[in-house]
Amino acid sequence: VADRDDVEIATPLGLRSFDYEIVVLPDEAVGVQFTDVTDRKHATELIRHQAFHDPLTALPNRTLLFDRLTQALAALHRDGTNVGLLLLDLNQFKEINDTLGHGYGDELLTTIGVRLSDMMREVDTVARLGGDEFAIVVGGATEGDLLEISQRVAEAIKQPVKLGGIEVEITASVGGAVAPTHGSDAHVLLQRADIAMYDAKRSGVPYR
Repeated sequence: VADRDDVEIATPLGLRSFDYEIVVLPDEAVGVQFTDVTDRKHATELIRHQAFHDPLTALPNRTLLFDRLTQALAALHRDGTNVGLLLLDLNQFKEINDTLGHGYGDELLTTIGVRLSDMMREVDTVARLGGDEFAIVVGGATEGDLLEISQRVAEAIKQPVKLGGIEVEITASVGGAVAPTHGSDAHVLLQRADIAMYDAKRSGVPYR
């Protein structure tokens, strides 16, 4: 075998991916054998996406968030820039789920995910950690930046959502932590943002 690679080719069925193999034949001629691997590649990409994304909102999941946070902290050690982390938990979500049903609860979570993604920069990471808990990694953020962002997050979340013909209003409790001030390790930063979030919830304030 002289060479082997993948190539995309336009076919009557659309753009397809082919694995090709160049083989030297006994008479020194060269043969090329193509194998359509489009479906296999799509299946691999789907499995990879499912491993790192929340199936409901399509946002990064906890695993991908931790990876992105770790990368941001590595850049901090290299460049000396801050990294901000916000964790937020929706208030009254259980009541909405119990009253309207899980289908509308899922619709609410999807709407919140879209709102958070739309208000953040492309370089930031908005993730759903599970249940009604979301997280945001903000590169270069100071404590003052996180306060301003948390205020915008709270404002975006409290905008009414129409579920089954009913306008529903919900609020969030937000906790913030900044590296390196509150820690320079992903586990520590997540833990401290989590403590801040639950302190906000217990205290009845939007942000800690």
